[in-house]
Amino acid sequence: MKYLLTLLILIGSVQSFAEETQTPKKSLEEQLEELNLPANQAPGAVSKDKLYSVQMRYVPLIGAHEVSLSAGNDFETDGHLSTKQVGLHYRYHINDKWSFVGNYVKVFNELNNSGKILLEEEKLVADSDYLMSQADIGAEYNLFYGKFRLGSHSVFYFDQYWGLTAGMVELRRGATPIVGLDAGLAFWFGKRLSLRTGLKNHVFETTSGTGTSAYNRNMVGYLQLGYLMGGASL
Repeated sequence: MKYLLTLLILIGSVQSFAEETQTPKKSLEEQLEELNLPANQAPGAVSKDKLYSVQMRYVPLIGAHEVSLSAGNDFETDGHLSTKQVGLHYRYHINDKWSFVGNYVKVFNELNNSGKILLEEEKLVADSDYLMSQADIGAEYNLFYGKFRLGSHSVFYFDQYWGLTAGMVELRRGATPIVGLDAGLAFWFGKRLSLRTGLKNHVFETTSGTGTSAYNRNMVGYLQLGYLMGGASL
């Protein structure tokens, strides 16, 4: 009797295994398509906590063109100046990870409180080889793609990116090469609007009034409002 029971268990196990191997498994994309789930909404109650985390990218970037306008503030200027920037930016997204970027920035300088006091009391203006404009090109890499809930029916999407740039900067005493490192977050609103915020660090050579050269750097915090065009699904 013991041997018969063991034999029946083995037969049942083999039959169950055969049924599983004969049933074709569907890919993740096929399972998500069957759910007919809108990509910009949170999943239903049954799959809310699990399928939400594996939804495909809502804003595919492959082949897309992104044009942005920016405003920024330089936190590493001369102690007597206040420096702000406005800029125009273009990105060509090679794929969801890599993009080519071109930037042009116009810089506006004015005396801050320290500079005004120095001018009024000492009749002096600080010797500063300040920035006037900047143009550069480079590459950006989206390190990771994230999303989180804004409510029970909405999901928020963003990319964290890093960039390297090189170009020319126009200073008070002439033009000089400049290199930069950029880090920021890109937030996606619908499939066409973007909002970027981040920090750019640049290194360049400046010249004093006596002709002495020295390497200088600036750190610019910025906001960019952009519009996406073209691409596979835009």
